[in-house]
Amino acid sequence: MIVTIMNTVKKNLIISILTFLTRSCSKSSIVAKLQRELQSQFDTAATAMCKFKETKKKHDDKKIMTLKSRKRKSPQSKSHKIKRPLKSPNLAQSLLKRKLRKFNFNKQHVLEKLVKHSQNEYKTITDAKQESKPILTKAQNKKLQIEYQKQFI
Repeated sequence: MIVTIMNTVKKNLIISILTFLTRSCSKSSIVAKLQRELQSQFDTAATAMCKFKETKKKHDDKKIMTLKSRKRKSPQSKSHKIKRPLKSPNLAQSLLKRKLRKFNFNKQHVLEKLVKHSQNEYKTITDAKQESKPILTKAQNKKLQIEYQKQFI
């Protein structure tokens, strides 16, 4: 932004110098006109810079305010809020009933999931036990016991 402002000031200054030089005027009038032109160019550049800084500051302030508003409030600040009594006792009872229904539903849902999960675990454990034990007859068991004992003798 600053570079573009300075570039426009330079271009306007060069144009004004060329127009003044092409006209036939005395040196003092040319110098006076150039000084006035230069002063006006710098004034416009200064006002543009001030506006740019002000808008940038406004945007920065907005960013800071949004960041502050996004911060979580501490639990202490929540406890200081004034709790107003409800207008009618029926409303209070209905709210309480609604909360209890939600709690009971959630509790029941969790219990159902736990029961299903435990049943699935029990099935997998019993299946694994049955698979690990090969079905052997008494004679085969005795042969295995004898072979096992021979290894240690």
